[in-house]
Amino acid sequence: MASHLHLSKSANVTLTLSLASRVLTWWNPRPKIMGTANWTPRRLAKLGKTFDIEVARQLGVHQATVMNKRKKLGIPACGPIPLKWTAPLLAKLGKVPDTEIALLLGVHQATVSVKRRKLGIALHGERQEVKWTRKLISRLGKESDR
Repeated sequence: MASHLHLSKSANVTLTLSLASRVLTWWNPRPKIMGTANWTPRRLAKLGKTFDIEVARQLGVHQATVMNKRKKLGIPACGPIPLKWTAPLLAKLGKVPDTEIALLLGVHQATVSVKRRKLGIALHGERQEVKWTRKLISRLGKESDR
């Protein structure tokens, strides 16, 4: 996993983590000096097509400034990047920890947990409740528990 730390004069800190084919960027949304947005047609065209935090970073303004402008213009927010659940990824659900799959995909662990639960797949390492039938009860003490 590659990571890069960039420091600039305006006290913005950007940390980029490269995970699989996705890049996660953390940006300090509170630089010491906030600029005012110069809303050119080109910048306005990015509203709703690019995440507010990314537009804010490009303009050197707070994310709320971008969000307020987008809402004022009636533009819906840019949605999350759609996640493609391939057969190999689905096969890992319940067999490896959700956090491990989340790191592979570059998404939050809760995203993986929700998908796993929707499919009715038990948590990795979670004990399955045994349905005690007469046949199972009759085998108690006669065979190994393993």
